[in-house]
Amino acid sequence: MIIQICKNLHLLKGKKPTRFPYCNCLLIEDKIRTIIDTGLELAVIQECQPERVELVINSHSHEDHTNGNRAFSQAQIAIHRLDAEMISSPEAFTNSFIGRWEELMSVPLNFDIDFDYPETGLTLQDNRVVRWPESRVDLTFDEGDILDLGAVKLTVIHTPGHTPGHSCFYWEQEGILISADIDLTRNGPWYGDTTSDLDQLIASVYRIRDLRPRLLIPGHGRLVTDNLQQRVAAYLDHIFQRDEKILQALQQPQTLAELADQHLISNDPRPLIQYWEKVMLLKHLERLERKGLIKQSDGLYYR
Repeated sequence: MIIQICKNLHLLKGKKPTRFPYCNCLLIEDKIRTIIDTGLELAVIQECQPERVELVINSHSHEDHTNGNRAFSQAQIAIHRLDAEMISSPEAFTNSFIGRWEELMSVPLNFDIDFDYPETGLTLQDNRVVRWPESRVDLTFDEGDILDLGAVKLTVIHTPGHTPGHSCFYWEQEGILISADIDLTRNGPWYGDTTSDLDQLIASVYRIRDLRPRLLIPGHGRLVTDNLQQRVAAYLDHIFQRDEKILQALQQPQTLAELADQHLISNDPRPLIQYWEKVMLLKHLERLERKGLIKQSDGLYYR
């Protein structure tokens, strides 16, 4: 289904919820016919006539935003320069996605993600990526670049943290911000890649808040038209509450494994989710140590 948001800008909507492995994708009908992110069901991809799309803009490298890139064979693929390698190199993707698995986990990884089109989906086996949504990269962009599509002119807002090259796109004339995975959902931010950066993510969320867009179009969930300041505060509060939970738990010295066993971030028992929890816990521990609130010695964390 193609839903018009305003002149030139349309939301592509399938039957499945826009949570992983899918996302909100946008079609821009302009001088340069453009898709922003491609985590779509096949039926929706076909509906937007992929052979007529000239440009695909990826907000970042995650597979739920890039998995449909291959369907747009006539289009140029653009992404921030810092994320380009992660959609074109299996080694870079593996390092970012599960690069610390053998260090942090005691079980082998064999995990399939149920994509609508498995021929380009992601498969992990024997602690490595054996299939992933590989994509070519034709163009890269950076902070402040103007993506001139015709009537629509998008300013690149580099918002690292979720990934190094995560970017939002601001149509200033209309007050519309395409915020990708700074999505302000109730689940809070995600920073489970080895390349994620918690402090950068916090700064990026504040930057989005300070733009004060009229309309925020997230990568997941519903469009945001009001209460932006409150939504941002609630979103960031997930991070700050996790900090507090960790500090509370560290009234007694503990290892990372002992903290992870308390499920301070997620109760999902699947090994991949537990791996991401450990990575995210480490980022909190590093942040708290930088702030002088905790110390660590030989793998033991304490206040």
